[in-house]
Amino acid sequence: TTFYPSLPDAPRIQFLTSITSEEDIGVERNRFREFVTGKSDSIMALARPWDLDHTNGRLYVSDKTFRRIVIVDLENKRMELVDNRAGGSLLNPGGIFVDAAGYKFIADRERGEILVFDQMDAFFRVYEAGPEFKPIDVVAFGDRVFAADGGTESMRIFDRSSGAVIE
Repeated sequence: TTFYPSLPDAPRIQFLTSITSEEDIGVERNRFREFVTGKSDSIMALARPWDLDHTNGRLYVSDKTFRRIVIVDLENKRMELVDNRAGGSLLNPGGIFVDAAGYKFIADRERGEILVFDQMDAFFRVYEAGPEFKPIDVVAFGDRVFAADGGTESMRIFDRSSGAVIE
């Protein structure tokens, strides 16, 4: 068992497990089918995870290699990708925040936008603040959306409803 920090300091965090692929959450490959057909079952795996948040038994992981949000559904033991079509195509997903209603806010530095996906993981809207805006992380609180801006090394604040930049 691994704890952090190590003794003699009082431990505060315990390492339990890691999740890299569907096999780590209980998905079993059908080895017999693989043998008969000569094709291996497709097992999804994380490639370059960057950030994560969670809600309702699901982890939402931004993956820089896939340029997508990977959903790790712990209850149903499966991994899938958030549909990023219809304006929600991610280029460089970074920080991710999931609010209490299930909306996902993703900072995309390359797009220069905060993308939002709804409770059904469908593209919902974007927040933008001009060509110098390079968001690296995001959090929504109340009627505001806060973004750490790597382009100007400052914090940008948006009105959640209108999308207008407040600061």
